[in-house]
Amino acid sequence: MEINNHKRKCLIIDLRNNKGGNDNFSNYLASFVAKKPFKWNASFTIKTSEQLKKFTVLNNDKTLAYFKEILECKMV
Repeated sequence: MEINNHKRKCLIIDLRNNKGGNDNFSNYLASFVAKKPFKWNASFTIKTSEQLKKFTVLNNDKTLAYFKEILECKMV
């Protein structure tokens, strides 16, 4: 991995202007830099729409828990 190859003592991660999105990469990065086990969050709430459900079906792995939750969630 690029970070390991440089053997730096410090790492700055600039998240300015981050629009969010899928957290697969951030989960990996957080686990890489964490010194001890951590809990990402205790719970979360999803609001969905027909448009989001259609997008999820076309563009995501529906076997992953997060995307299953979107598809099973009642619309508000």
